Amino acid sequence: MPSSRKPRAQRYHHGDLPAEVLRATARVIEERGGVEFSMREIAELAGVTHPALYKHFADKRALLARIALEGHSMLARAVAVDVDRSAGRARTAKDVASVYVEFALDHPAHFRVMFGPRLNRDDRYPDLEQAVVASYVQLYEAMGGSAAATLEEQRKAHDRSYALWSMVHGYAMLVLDDRIAGLRADRRKADAKSHVRRLVTPLAQSFET
Repeated sequence: MPSSRKPRAQRYHHGDLPAEVLRATARVIEERGGVEFSMREIAELAGVTHPALYKHFADKRALLARIALEGHSMLARAVAVDVDRSAGRARTAKDVASVYVEFALDHPAHFRVMFGPRLNRDDRYPDLEQAVVASYVQLYEAMGGSAAATLEEQRKAHDRSYALWSMVHGYAMLVLDDRIAGLRADRRKADAKSHVRRLVTPLAQSFET
């Protein structure tokens, strides 16, 4: 596995420290499949001093919260832009499944942090909480929430959202952890997107009723 360490000549340029730190952190998480790292290690990988890192991120939890915020914002944009909501609920549900899995494979570090241990358990990061809500709202609206006129219709939209999310999220995690057999290495993302669309078809068709 290639190292995250950057050649000294390519190290951090002044003025872009937070972005460089976030990139270094994402690389480490993607390589290791988890968040087992120290702040000192991230500072070294990003080519910045330890004190400089703490000027922008108070601690490891703050750094992970920023990664999660980025992830939820990117996921919300992906669902908003790439899901066709005019083709009926079944087609929309399959589009959501495909977009969700594609996001997980394109941004595995963000995905793991977004759905790892809850980072905003004490309301320390209100901007993160807003991003979490925004990403769920995109899913809810895609599942008919925006057109729900009654409490019963709203309940059904929430049920559809959670049913689809639970299934697709589980599948995405299995793919990230290489637990799904039959995905070709050279076509992993394309195969996974096609596979998840087939898997959710019975559930998606039930959304039309």
